[in-house]
Amino acid sequence: MIETDDFLADLERYLHEAAQRRDEGVRRPRRPRRPRVAGLALAAVAAVAAVVVLGRAAPSPDDRAVASPTPAPLKTPVPPSAQVDALGKSIAQRAAREVDRSRACRVARDAVPPVVDTPLSRSIGNLLPWLATGPGADPRTLRLEPGTGRGVLRSSVRELSLGSGLTATVYVLDGLPVGGLADPAACLDARLAVAASLSAGRSAAVQRSADGHVHGFRDTAPDLQTLMLQVGRAGVGLPVWSQHALRPGVVLSGSAGEGRSEYVRLAGRRATRVVVHAPKPFTVPVNQGFYGLVLAPGTGRVKLDEEAADGTVVATRWIR
Repeated sequence: MIETDDFLADLERYLHEAAQRRDEGVRRPRRPRRPRVAGLALAAVAAVAAVVVLGRAAPSPDDRAVASPTPAPLKTPVPPSAQVDALGKSIAQRAAREVDRSRACRVARDAVPPVVDTPLSRSIGNLLPWLATGPGADPRTLRLEPGTGRGVLRSSVRELSLGSGLTATVYVLDGLPVGGLADPAACLDARLAVAASLSAGRSAAVQRSADGHVHGFRDTAPDLQTLMLQVGRAGVGLPVWSQHALRPGVVLSGSAGEGRSEYVRLAGRRATRVVVHAPKPFTVPVNQGFYGLVLAPGTGRVKLDEEAADGTVVATRWIR
């Protein structure tokens, strides 16, 4: 193999000697012409050297590094600033005021709600899945008062023993028991139209904020349902929708007579019993997500340990 460095050295020496002979002006006797084998060899050497040089400068396609495409970074939605959010909320509230007395947002007439087969909303079912399927109590046993609810969910009616001698009637009402709209979808469309008009010309962030606040209003939420709970003469309704999901905690409290206090709470989903760390500790069962307890007069702050079936404490809560 002919090395490039050797070829270049020979070529440099040859040119140097030729320059010296020209400068000395020495005329050497002419030699008989020979076949141009040396010239051909020199050309071959130059070609080989060029190949070697080019081979070193330009690697083969298999040797070239292949640049893998860099994935574009995921864009995290940026929440609106406090100022933008406040302006969007103000626009949404103004839009609601402007159409609240229109026909589109009229309040429904009071009537005794019928029994319906409307599915339980996810905002309730995520914590109380037992209310989504029957069999439950007979809806005809409910003493329903006239209201604006669209119906009582058939699968949700329950008569529950909560412990400490407490019994609760539970059911889910589609809509609101009082002040519900006759046509929530029409009212929502009317509010959105006014909000769009009021936010025209403002930044896209303000328009999105106003739109989001309009969709967040309770009375036009498409999944609005109310969890109804009755314990003795006391009762409560908890409106629930996508932006206000049901959470564990106290849902009802009152007097149990003789200075005692009664509480009804929603438990965490895995809880099956609750240890009440009162001066005299006791345990109450969790029945389909609910439990109740009665505390003696003068009882201070009490720790509650919600336990799973295997005895694991899944949540610690405090009452009072």
